[in-house]
Order: sequence, then structure tokens, then C-alpha cells
Amino acid sequence: MSLRERNRRNTLTVTQRTAIEMFVADGFDEVKVVDIAAEVGLAPSTLYRYFPTKEAIVLWDDHSDAYAEALQSALSEHPPFASLREAFVTSFAGLYDNDREFQLQRVALIYRTPAIHAAAVEADMADRHDLTELLEQHLVSTDRATAALLAGAASLAADWAFDHWQQSGGATPLADLVAEAFDRLGHLDDLT
Repeated sequence: MSLRERNRRNTLTVTQRTAIEMFVADGFDEVKVVDIAAEVGLAPSTLYRYFPTKEAIVLWDDHSDAYAEALQSALSEHPPFASLREAFVTSFAGLYDNDREFQLQRVALIYRTPAIHAAAVEADMADRHDLTELLEQHLVSTDRATAALLAGAASLAADWAFDHWQQSGGATPLADLVAEAFDRLGHLDDLT
């Protein structure tokens, strides 16, 4: 990773963590983008270049690249649904458990703030579309319906795990909850 990319990611991380602290302390609707920008030492226009909305600040996830890499690797070794399980467990879940307190705070904010939750659902739909296209390439016979069903099931399994994790205050490691949710749907590999 280049120095420029490291600096960009550091700015994104600092901005997100600062904004979430502010949202938790003062309320999502009460905190303005100019307040966040001032707190992190950015011009509001620069902050908008990184994050087009306040919701995007909360939803940004530095783990997406790790998931994409884990999924590509798993798809070369396992059936599609098992690959989705492997990628979710090894990338997202482990990283979330390693940064547990912050991620719990972030995920709880997503679930309890209607505007952020709506943006998360919208982003999830876009991710499902991308995942469906990727899965189509790895199915024995190209079947859009099966790929879409697998992508949707994986998304719902992850959603259940994240929601249960945040509701329980992280009592069970997220990796275990993700594995449990996918294991309950393990028969879906029979579709492929």
C-alpha cells in the first residue's frame, strides 16, 4: 500500500471514529458535517469528498478489501455458499472481534438510527447485486436465480449475526455467530 493510500485510510479511520464518538455523545441528527470536519481538522468539502453523507461515515468499513480477497480465495477451493461462509468468518468477523468495543458501538448505531439503517439496507442491496454477479461466475451452470438466492441468504445470515452480536453486547464472538448463521443454511450448497 502506498503512503498516499495509508494516509487516506488513516484520515477515513480517524474521521469515522471521531464522528461516531460525536454521534453517540450528542445524537446523530444533532451532529453536523461541519462539526465533524472541524473536530478532525478537515474542510467540510474535503470531508464530503471522502464521505458523501453522514450515514456513509458510519457505514464505511475498512474490511471490505479483506472480504473480497478471502471470498476470491475461498471460491477456488469450496462450493459457493461454503465460500461465502469462509470469507465472512475469516475476514469480517475476526476483524470485528479484534476491535470489539468500537465495532459494537458502530453496529449498534447502525441498527438504532433509522437514517443509517436505511442507508445500510440500500448499500446491502448494491452489495447483493455485486455478489450475485460474482457467484454466477463460479456456479457449475450459470444461473442468476441461484446466485441471487445465495447472495441474499448470505446477506441475511450476516445481518442476523451482526444484529444478535450488537444486541447481546458482543457476549458471543461475532465469528461464532456468523458461523452459526451460515451453518443453519449450509444445505444451500446443494443448490450449486
